Amino acid sequence: ATAATAEHPELGEGAAVTEDSLTTAVTTHMQAEAARQGGSLAIQDPQQQRQLRLTLITVHREGTRKLPDGRYFACADFKGSDGHTYDLDVFMKPDLNGVTADEVTIHKQDGQPRYNWTQSVGTWKREPVTPR
Repeated sequence: ATAATAEHPELGEGAAVTEDSLTTAVTTHMQAEAARQGGSLAIQDPQQQRQLRLTLITVHREGTRKLPDGRYFACADFKGSDGHTYDLDVFMKPDLNGVTADEVTIHKQDGQPRYNWTQSVGTWKREPVTPR
C-alpha cells in the first residue's frame, strides 16, 4: 500500500456536512466559547505545559475534512496573548443539531506543525512530526 502525507486530509466525497455549514458551526462554537470564557479561548497546551489565551482570527473554509470515524474537522487560526499564532484543528461530530465540537488540538505554532496527517489504505491519521 502506498502512503501519502498531506497537511490536512481531503474532504470525503458525499459528505453530509458542507464546508460552509462546518465553517459556520466551528466559527459559532469558538466565538461562543470565547465569550463564555471572558473574551478569549482558554486552551491547555500540553507541549508548553501552560494555558493559552487565544483569539479567533479565521476558520479555513478549504480546511474542512471528514474522518473515517464520522467526525469532521476544520482548521482555525488564532492569535495568542503570548504573541504567537496558533493553528488549531477543531473536530466536530454529527448530531441532531448538525455538528457539535468534540475535540480541539494545536496543529501548529507559528507555522510549525506539531503533527502531520498521513494516509494509508484510505484511512487518515495524525502522526508526530519526526525531527530531522
